[in-house]
Amino acid sequence: MKCSWNTGFDESGCYDYEYAGFDKAEQLCVSENPYPIAIFICACITFISVTDAYIVLVHMEMIVGTNCILWVTDQNDNNIAGDGPGDYHSCDNNDVKNMTFPDTSNYGVHAKVQGSARETKDQGPYNRNTCYFVHGDVGSWRFDEASCSL
Repeated sequence: MKCSWNTGFDESGCYDYEYAGFDKAEQLCVSENPYPIAIFICACITFISVTDAYIVLVHMEMIVGTNCILWVTDQNDNNIAGDGPGDYHSCDNNDVKNMTFPDTSNYGVHAKVQGSARETKDQGPYNRNTCYFVHGDVGSWRFDEASCSL
């Protein structure tokens, strides 16, 4: 193989190995319009990317007439899912509250019962799907993690 300082590109924009000083007589042409490939890559990133999400399920089994709020916060204590402050709702209907939110590290799950002297129950931090039971009455209630298959 011969060495040469010649760039190897001829007038048409093709790389000519022989012109560059190599024994191999081949050409490697550079695409004249690279934009279709760039547009395709941008479209793939924009439309095909998948966003992970976490799910928190809370089974509400409170005594009839009990209201609560349930919410999820990120690691900076920002509300990212569930109820807003003061948005109490019935928690006695034996229903499941589904809180789905974008993938975030170290999120916390919180519950508060309206009229209860007990403090807000805070659980976490988590980096996975979780399930809970909120049960009891205004005077004595619990917010316990439960097994689930999500």
